[in-house]
Amino acid sequence: MFLAWLVMVPACGAQGPSWWTNRSVINTNASPNDYALVNQGQVKNMAVHAAAEMNADLPGGAGTNVTALINSFSTTNNYLPANLGQLKSVAQPFYDRLIAVGYTNAYPWASATTTNDFAIANIGQLKNLFAWDLTYSSVGDGIPNWWRALYFANQPTGNQNGTMTNSQSCAACDADGTGQNNMFKYVTGLNPTNTASVFLLNITPTNQPSQNNLLFTPLALGRTYTPEFSTDLTSGVWLPLSTYLGPLTNNNRTQASVIDTNPIPPREFYRIQISLP
Repeated sequence: MFLAWLVMVPACGAQGPSWWTNRSVINTNASPNDYALVNQGQVKNMAVHAAAEMNADLPGGAGTNVTALINSFSTTNNYLPANLGQLKSVAQPFYDRLIAVGYTNAYPWASATTTNDFAIANIGQLKNLFAWDLTYSSVGDGIPNWWRALYFANQPTGNQNGTMTNSQSCAACDADGTGQNNMFKYVTGLNPTNTASVFLLNITPTNQPSQNNLLFTPLALGRTYTPEFSTDLTSGVWLPLSTYLGPLTNNNRTQASVIDTNPIPPREFYRIQISLP
């Protein structure tokens, strides 16, 4: 697919959300011109990277509607100008997902008294629609505001926007008493208030007596799962498991299985290191 490069930076010196830079949505060496006309290739480019960001940072990922939108993009007409109606059409499934997880409660254009969907759009309007940041944390503990607002809207009382925390909603807190704290639940894409929502790692037998099968579940989009091992829990030393067969990343499955083909005698301990991009 050919997608035109989005050559722009946010106006007024602002850098916008970090994913714009991390995913190379913007060219930080270019001079900003938010009033320049935006073309359809630039809109597609923004949407493709926005979907990747949602897949990395939202439980359940970008969702089927966003995925269907991305898959429907043509490889033609990338240099034709985009109008406001086209911008809203592309942005709507993204905002449907943001509304569903509690990041916002309305489309940005919902309060407009008048509109002209056939008017040509500019780069600033495109940036405005995709300026959301799924990783920003007012508290600064690594848990984003929207996630804390979604699960702990009243912790403490009045914390509707997730900008505050307490002994239930802090990153190190174990709100549901499962032994997996809120930060772990966020990284693994789990529900911190549901005791049934836990990450499990089981060691099961194989048809080879000298091998161990590691079965872990559930899997979340955008995460990297790295099997690690230790031969002595008191040392605190964990190393990446190198002698294994099977998948490393989730691949859109609900569980994964890897086989340690060369366990170290007399015993070996395992864990799964889970990380976000």
